[in-house]
Amino acid sequence: MKRRVTYVIALVSMPLLLMGLFLWIPFCQRNYFEQSARRALSAARNEEELGEAVGGLGIVLKFSDGSWLAIAYDDSHRIPGWSLAIAKDSTGGFYRSKKHFCGQFMIYRTLRETHMDLPDDLADIDRLARSSDLTEAREHLKRLGFSQCEYSDRRLGENGACPHFTAASTSTSH
Repeated sequence: MKRRVTYVIALVSMPLLLMGLFLWIPFCQRNYFEQSARRALSAARNEEELGEAVGGLGIVLKFSDGSWLAIAYDDSHRIPGWSLAIAKDSTGGFYRSKKHFCGQFMIYRTLRETHMDLPDDLADIDRLARSSDLTEAREHLKRLGFSQCEYSDRRLGENGACPHFTAASTSTSH
């Protein structure tokens, strides 16, 4: 009887453990990306370093008044999936979005570099990129699902992490 109870406990606990691990790994990946992006954007001292900090899926936007906005982005299409964009502006402000951009910053950057026409689904990013100054760019960031983020040093040590999102900034739709 004791052996059967142990067997039943093992049968019940193993799937629960695997499910927990299945859900925990994406959470850790997203948090690691957030910390890495925040640190890289904070450490960047010039345009080249900003380009490296945003990574292959991100973008650096320069505005006519000399201000700039750097957006690092990453996502996972594996279930349960996650998306995260961290933006830093030239005044040191940080912004965060969980919206699923699905490589749109990289696609926009590539199409602009090759002077190709933009598809309609990149219109919002194009409006952001064509902002005349940082004030206008911040308004477009909000429309893209970003919210301002004040990092708290006590949560993750020296570089911190964003506080939780409001309901309006948690969209993960395409």
